[in-house]
Amino acid sequence: MRHAQPESSLLRQPDSRRTLTALGIRQVGQTVGKIPAEEPSGITVIEHSPLVRARQTAEIAAQRLNSPVPLKPCDNILPDDDPRLVAPELAASENDRFLVGHNFHVEKLARLLLGKKAAGKDLTFAHADLLILERTAPPSAGAPLGDWTPVRFLSPDERSA
Repeated sequence: MRHAQPESSLLRQPDSRRTLTALGIRQVGQTVGKIPAEEPSGITVIEHSPLVRARQTAEIAAQRLNSPVPLKPCDNILPDDDPRLVAPELAASENDRFLVGHNFHVEKLARLLLGKKAAGKDLTFAHADLLILERTAPPSAGAPLGDWTPVRFLSPDERSA
Protein backbone atom coordinates (compact mmCIF):
# COMPACT_ATOMS: atom_id res chain seq x y z
CA MET A 1 0.00 0.00 0.00
CA ARG A 2 1.19 3.49 -0.74
CA HIS A 3 0.74 5.93 2.13
CA ALA A 4 -2.24 8.29 1.96
CA GLN A 5 -2.14 12.01 1.13
CA PRO A 6 0.39 13.87 3.29
CA GLU A 7 0.82 17.55 3.97
CA SER A 8 2.38 19.50 1.14
CA SER A 9 6.14 19.38 0.84
CA LEU A 10 5.99 23.16 0.37
CA LEU A 11 5.33 23.69 4.09
CA ARG A 12 9.09 23.71 4.77
CA GLN A 13 8.85 20.78 7.09
CA PRO A 14 11.36 17.93 6.86
CA ASP A 15 10.05 15.22 4.53
CA SER A 16 10.38 12.60 7.26
CA ARG A 17 7.88 14.47 9.48
CA ARG A 18 5.09 15.14 6.99
CA THR A 19 1.77 13.92 8.43
CA LEU A 20 -1.45 12.84 6.74
CA THR A 21 -4.10 15.39 5.85
CA ALA A 22 -7.76 14.94 6.79
CA LEU A 23 -8.31 13.64 3.25
CA GLY A 24 -5.42 11.20 3.68
CA ILE A 25 -6.96 9.81 6.86
CA ARG A 26 -10.27 9.25 5.03
CA GLN A 27 -8.46 7.67 2.07
CA VAL A 28 -6.91 4.93 4.20
CA GLY A 29 -10.29 4.02 5.66
CA GLN A 30 -11.91 3.97 2.22
CA THR A 31 -9.27 1.72 0.67
CA VAL A 32 -8.88 -0.69 3.57
CA GLY A 33 -12.66 -0.87 3.91
CA LYS A 34 -12.76 -2.47 0.44
CA ILE A 35 -10.63 -5.46 1.46
CA PRO A 36 -12.85 -8.55 1.62
CA ALA A 37 -13.13 -9.79 5.22
CA GLU A 38 -11.49 -13.14 4.49
CA GLU A 39 -8.34 -11.74 2.86
CA PRO A 40 -6.40 -10.16 5.74
CA SER A 41 -6.77 -13.22 8.00
CA GLY A 42 -3.12 -14.29 7.78
CA ILE A 43 -1.55 -10.91 8.49
CA THR A 44 0.62 -11.11 11.59
CA VAL A 45 2.22 -7.66 11.39
CA ILE A 46 1.79 -4.44 9.43
CA GLU A 47 5.18 -3.22 8.29
CA HIS A 48 5.72 0.39 7.34
CA SER A 49 8.36 2.85 6.32
CA PRO A 50 9.72 4.79 9.30
CA LEU A 51 8.42 8.07 7.83
CA VAL A 52 5.47 9.56 9.75
CA ARG A 53 2.97 9.47 6.88
CA ALA A 54 3.56 5.74 6.31
CA ARG A 55 3.33 4.96 10.05
CA GLN A 56 0.04 6.88 10.29
CA THR A 57 -1.32 5.01 7.26
CA ALA A 58 -0.36 1.69 8.92
CA GLU A 59 -2.02 2.69 12.21
CA ILE A 60 -5.27 3.61 10.48
CA ALA A 61 -5.17 0.43 8.37
CA ALA A 62 -4.76 -1.71 11.51
CA GLN A 63 -7.71 0.04 13.18
CA ARG A 64 -9.87 -0.32 10.07
CA LEU A 65 -8.99 -4.02 9.75
CA ASN A 66 -10.03 -4.47 13.37
CA SER A 67 -6.75 -6.27 13.68
CA PRO A 68 -4.71 -6.53 16.87
CA VAL A 69 -1.51 -7.06 14.88
CA PRO A 70 1.55 -5.06 15.82
CA LEU A 71 3.07 -2.36 13.67
CA LYS A 72 6.72 -2.62 12.73
CA PRO A 73 8.97 -0.04 11.10
CA CYS A 74 10.63 -1.74 8.16
CA ASP A 75 14.02 -1.03 6.68
CA ASN A 76 14.47 -0.84 2.94
CA ILE A 77 11.07 0.62 1.99
CA LEU A 78 11.90 4.32 2.00
CA PRO A 79 11.07 6.28 -1.17
CA ASP A 80 14.53 5.95 -2.73
CA ASP A 81 15.37 2.44 -1.49
CA ASP A 82 16.06 -0.34 -3.94
CA PRO A 83 13.13 -2.82 -3.85
CA ARG A 84 15.59 -5.65 -4.53
CA LEU A 85 16.64 -5.29 -0.88
CA VAL A 86 13.22 -6.26 0.53
CA ALA A 87 11.85 -8.52 -2.25
CA PRO A 88 13.79 -11.68 -1.24
CA GLU A 89 12.51 -11.38 2.35
CA LEU A 90 8.93 -11.08 1.09
CA ALA A 91 9.39 -14.00 -1.28
CA ALA A 92 10.74 -16.26 1.47
CA SER A 93 8.06 -15.35 4.03
CA GLU A 94 5.54 -17.96 5.11
CA ASN A 95 3.15 -15.30 6.44
CA ASP A 96 0.89 -12.81 4.71
CA ARG A 97 2.57 -9.40 4.69
CA PHE A 98 1.02 -5.94 4.74
CA LEU A 99 3.48 -3.22 3.73
CA VAL A 100 2.95 0.53 3.73
CA GLY A 101 5.50 2.41 1.67
CA HIS A 102 6.01 5.16 -0.85
CA ASN A 103 5.81 5.88 -4.53
CA PHE A 104 7.92 4.84 -6.52
CA HIS A 105 9.20 2.10 -4.26
CA VAL A 106 5.87 0.23 -4.06
CA GLU A 107 5.49 0.40 -7.84
CA LYS A 108 9.00 -0.94 -8.45
CA LEU A 109 8.52 -3.65 -5.83
CA ALA A 110 5.24 -4.78 -7.42
CA ARG A 111 6.86 -4.91 -10.86
CA LEU A 112 9.81 -6.86 -9.48
CA LEU A 113 7.61 -9.47 -7.77
CA LEU A 114 5.22 -9.83 -10.70
CA GLY A 115 7.99 -10.07 -13.28
CA LYS A 116 6.59 -10.71 -16.75
CA LYS A 117 3.02 -10.53 -15.42
CA ALA A 118 3.58 -6.79 -14.86
CA ALA A 119 4.20 -6.15 -18.55
CA GLY A 120 1.58 -3.81 -19.95
CA LYS A 121 -0.16 -3.35 -16.58
CA ASP A 122 -0.69 0.08 -15.07
CA LEU A 123 0.95 -0.24 -11.68
CA THR A 124 0.93 3.45 -10.84
CA PHE A 125 0.14 3.94 -7.16
CA ALA A 126 -1.77 7.07 -6.17
CA HIS A 127 -2.17 7.98 -2.50
CA ALA A 128 -3.69 5.11 -0.47
CA ASP A 129 -3.75 2.65 -3.36
CA LEU A 130 -3.36 -0.98 -2.32
CA LEU A 131 -2.26 -3.94 -4.41
CA ILE A 132 -2.95 -7.41 -3.02
CA LEU A 133 -0.59 -10.05 -4.39
CA GLU A 134 -0.63 -13.79 -3.88
CA ARG A 135 2.52 -15.87 -4.02
CA THR A 136 1.52 -18.90 -6.06
CA ALA A 137 4.91 -20.63 -5.98
CA PRO A 138 7.84 -20.36 -3.56
CA PRO A 139 11.28 -19.17 -4.61
CA SER A 140 13.25 -21.63 -6.71
CA ALA A 141 16.43 -21.70 -8.78
CA GLY A 142 14.50 -20.58 -11.87
CA ALA A 143 12.37 -18.02 -10.03
CA PRO A 144 14.34 -16.61 -7.07
CA LEU A 145 11.39 -14.48 -5.93
CA GLY A 146 8.78 -17.18 -6.53
CA ASP A 147 5.71 -16.67 -8.67
CA TRP A 148 3.24 -13.91 -7.81
CA THR A 149 -0.24 -13.09 -9.10
CA PRO A 150 -2.19 -9.85 -8.64
CA VAL A 151 -5.42 -10.49 -6.71
CA ARG A 152 -6.91 -7.00 -6.60
CA PHE A 153 -5.97 -3.34 -6.82
CA LEU A 154 -7.95 -1.12 -4.46
CA SER A 155 -8.21 2.67 -4.40
CA PRO A 156 -9.93 5.22 -2.17
CA ASP A 157 -13.13 6.88 -3.34
CA GLU A 158 -11.63 10.34 -2.83
CA ARG A 159 -8.53 11.24 -4.80
CA SER A 160 -5.80 13.69 -3.86
CA ALA A 161 -5.92 17.04 -5.58
